[in-house]
Amino acid sequence: MSMYRGGKRFDREQLIFVVEAMLCGALDRIESAIPDTISLDEYNQHEDSIKSWVMAAKETAGMSLAVLWAQLNDDGVGIGDALHVLDFDKVVADFVAERTDPKWAGLKKGDKVHPDCRPLAEKFVNVMFEEYLVRVTDIKFDELGQLLGQTEALVFTGCGGKVSEWTEGVKDALKDMVPVVDQWYKLTTTGGRVDLVMPLPDEKLDIGKLAIWRVQFGDCSWWSDYRTNYRDQHKRAQ
Repeated sequence: MSMYRGGKRFDREQLIFVVEAMLCGALDRIESAIPDTISLDEYNQHEDSIKSWVMAAKETAGMSLAVLWAQLNDDGVGIGDALHVLDFDKVVADFVAERTDPKWAGLKKGDKVHPDCRPLAEKFVNVMFEEYLVRVTDIKFDELGQLLGQTEALVFTGCGGKVSEWTEGVKDALKDMVPVVDQWYKLTTTGGRVDLVMPLPDEKLDIGKLAIWRVQFGDCSWWSDYRTNYRDQHKRAQ
């Protein structure tokens, strides 16, 4: 049973914040055992014990990430697997190597005390929590029209099977054209066909390129067209 007692799911930014904090904690511990915190002579004198310290810090981060994943997904992931997603071993190895290089000139004003964890956290969340973050809400046709207002969307018709396979597949196909969309909607026609609606982000998109992709995909319509052309298929389902 999950330890999480919150009534709402985590959103992408909240997860990134939590993961970034975990990684920063591990790197802070490592930074406390290498130059500039201690001298290079001290490091060389206690190198073996410091390597164990570094390993423990990495494993603590991996365990924390694995627990976070397991608690929110009701599934397990190994410590090593969690760290492998980030290539965290290399990040730490490069960090320690830089600090223990005799030619390293030390921290300068404005330098960060350890590698930036934000990109690492974003990568972990995007890879590991992709399915968790995508919310697909059942909604009625008229309700969706009121909700979207003037917002344009893509409607994928006839989405049988696992909804997650559709959302993940579309995300991969459009990753160079459309920013990540976490909220989808599911419409069910009178005849039982499932259509998935992906609202388009309120930012500048290459609509021409997107339009070509839509035509090539086939069973996909703009919401502005769908709400007129498919309205009759939802009348008795209201």
